This record gives sequence, structure tokens and C-alpha cells, in this order.
Amino acid sequence: MSKIGLGISHRAMDELLDRMEKAAMVRTEQVDDFRVVHLRRFGGEVAAGHEKVDWVATPRLPE
Repeated sequence: MSKIGLGISHRAMDELLDRMEKAAMVRTEQVDDFRVVHLRRFGGEVAAGHEKVDWVATPRLPE
């Protein structure tokens, strides 16, 4: 078994979270030095594959 870790720049992550927040998928808040991300209902529906957004890949659900 092998493992792989992928990284993203802070700037790219901030841009993605801002886009997701504008699309009402998440809500973020600043707590000290951390940006806390809260999943909103629509974000959960997208994550579950019940809703589609053209810039989010549809998840592969187990059979």
C-alpha cells in the first residue's frame, strides 16, 4: 500500500474557499490564526452528488 499527499498554496485555497462561500456551499470565520470552514446544506448536497455545480466534480459514490 502506498500513500500520496497533495498540497495547495494558501492563496489558491483562499480563492477556492471564497468561491465556495459565494456559492453558499460553506461559511467561513476567522478564529485567531485559523480560518474555520462550516459546511452549509447546499455544500453537503453537492458533496453527496444530489446537486451539481459546473466547477465541482461529481463524486463517485460507492455501489
